[in-house]
Amino acid sequence: MLDYKKIARDTVIVYLFSYIAIFFSYFTRALYARKLDIVDYGLFFGLFSIFLIFTFLRDWGLGSATIFYTRKYIVKKDFSKVKTLYFLSHGFTFIMSLIIAVILFLVKEIIITAVYRNEGHISFIFNVFILFWIMETVYKTNNVFFESFHEQRQSRFNELLLRILIFVLSYLGFSYLHVYEVPVVVYLLATIAVSLFSIVWFYFKHNDVFRAPFYLGKDLFKEVFKYGSYMILGGISAVLLLSVDTFLIQVIVGAEEVGYYVSGLSAAQILPLVLLQLTFIITPLFAKLWHENNVSELSNIVNFLFNNLLIFILPLAAFFFVFAPNVIFFIFGAGFESSEIILQIFCFVMIVKMTNQILEQLMLATGQPGKSSIITLSGLVVNIILNVILISLYGGLGAAVATGISFSLIMVLFITMLRKTIKFKFLFLDNLKVLISTFFFIGVGFLMKERIAIFDFGNININFLINGGFIFLLSLAVYVGSLFFFGVITKEKIKLIKNLFSLKGIKGFRDL
Repeated sequence: MLDYKKIARDTVIVYLFSYIAIFFSYFTRALYARKLDIVDYGLFFGLFSIFLIFTFLRDWGLGSATIFYTRKYIVKKDFSKVKTLYFLSHGFTFIMSLIIAVILFLVKEIIITAVYRNEGHISFIFNVFILFWIMETVYKTNNVFFESFHEQRQSRFNELLLRILIFVLSYLGFSYLHVYEVPVVVYLLATIAVSLFSIVWFYFKHNDVFRAPFYLGKDLFKEVFKYGSYMILGGISAVLLLSVDTFLIQVIVGAEEVGYYVSGLSAAQILPLVLLQLTFIITPLFAKLWHENNVSELSNIVNFLFNNLLIFILPLAAFFFVFAPNVIFFIFGAGFESSEIILQIFCFVMIVKMTNQILEQLMLATGQPGKSSIITLSGLVVNIILNVILISLYGGLGAAVATGISFSLIMVLFITMLRKTIKFKFLFLDNLKVLISTFFFIGVGFLMKERIAIFDFGNININFLINGGFIFLLSLAVYVGSLFFFGVITKEKIKLIKNLFSLKGIKGFRDL
């Protein structure tokens, strides 16, 4: 029987750590946007997309394989295999990162000339970014094991610690380093520090695992790499899906347009972070239920998520849509007006992305990495074709539209495939009522935004926080009232949600 009280408690703590981390992350971006030249700003964040292309080659699908098989070994109390998998994952990914890093360094001049046109301080930033990328391997691999042990609180604490260090060191760094050196040097130093802390903590926390003997049977290596190899195609496709837009904008238009695009995109990425933290909880939970052959409970949890998440996500997306100019100015300052419409498009694209995150994890948890890879590859092909056409015509705006279309295609294909394994019960009418209520939210938001300036503190950002907060609450009241009127929210449902984690078994999920 699942301990839903513990899941609820862990979820609250994970969200707390995550949102504090988000706070520091966006303050860091705001600091960089105000200190850096727009070209160097675009170059630094654009490099994440370039290196993301090589990330899955480095990992070889072992991240997903680790979560899947670690849960299996823990259920069977086979700690020898867990220990072997720990060292296998760390060793393999670190060696792969070194090999790829050396190759990238050797062809550096070709990349920075052909792709980046020697803009800004790309040579220095590229060199140090290679070192940061190597150390990031250790940090991410260790976090995968915390998540595999259902210790998402610790993995999110590591992320919080990393974001705090980056912010503090960045603030200090602008006093001692050249401005363009600060982001990449700080990211490198902070990642080294948190990686070392994470490894030491995991060792003492799971000393019983490290006391077990190594498992030397070939079956472990065979099953792990077989699963990981299935993930290669989908993993590379997923990575390209997240980075090809930025890469093509850099090639077709230039670094300045990348700066505007990643600003709108990063502001919108606050939205999937709402759900991303939940995936850290549900991914190993899905795998656990599948290994226990508890498909009934798995189906009920999935249906609960898909018939209730929109209620909580859409108001925030609608607020960002209404106040896109204010959000961009608040985070990045003046000069980023071109990012506003990109943010508005991504407000709703990110909802599809959130849905895909759950669907993909469900595919992997049910042992279907090959089919997941084919679906993601299909979306990538469509994405590249649309990006080449639309970026040439509309720049970053075209890339946002292309991303939305390809993500929607992937969502449809995921659901079609999963219906063969999981019993979906999509409440179409209820979700339609949620969408109608969202239009009411947007209407009230635009109306109040244009006609009311409730408080004036002489500072545009403070005015946005106070007035925007008031309008959000007013629009939210209309939204919630509409949901009550349509019967989407009822007293019975509120009571069930409130008591959900104290109920035994799956009754709460079934009734919802």
